[in-house]
Amino acid sequence: GLSNIMGSFFSCMPISASLSRSLIQQTVGGRTQIASIVSCLLLLIILLWIGPFFELLPRCVLASIIVVCLELLQYYYKIL
Repeated sequence: GLSNIMGSFFSCMPISASLSRSLIQQTVGGRTQIASIVSCLLLLIILLWIGPFFELLPRCVLASIIVVCLELLQYYYKIL
């Protein structure tokens, strides 16, 4: 919270709980804490509504989704 407030004075990227969410927020143009709040609320709604369907998926499928998302993170890291 405090780092997002201080970072707003220096045009910093808002920080989420994970690198992948921070990267997604930067990619879609999220610049304020409102973007983090909206992202959190959408994630909560999706998990409560669609979450039971994820129980049926094997863990290897969920792990492969995470690996594919992290490839994008590595791509942006190489650009820097």
